[in-house]
Amino acid sequence: MADRLTRTSTGYAESTIEDLISMVMANVEDGLLGAGAKPGKDYTMNDLINWSMPFVHKLREQEGSKWGQEWSTEWPDYTKFPD
Repeated sequence: MADRLTRTSTGYAESTIEDLISMVMANVEDGLLGAGAKPGKDYTMNDLINWSMPFVHKLREQEGSKWGQEWSTEWPDYTKFPD
């Protein structure tokens, strides 16, 4: 069983929607892990996505927010992840 389901990074760009979603998912998972939840047993990746999206929408709706305002039209290479 994995230690966690999400990957964490120190190079997030909060202005991109992809990074905003990733950041919120990782933060939600941090809370679950802190409470003793076990990845894959107590929650799934789909759970993390569903629980994160209300926060993502709220952050994007805030007046003057730069959170997740940039959209990429390029397909990222998900086979390569930074260390």
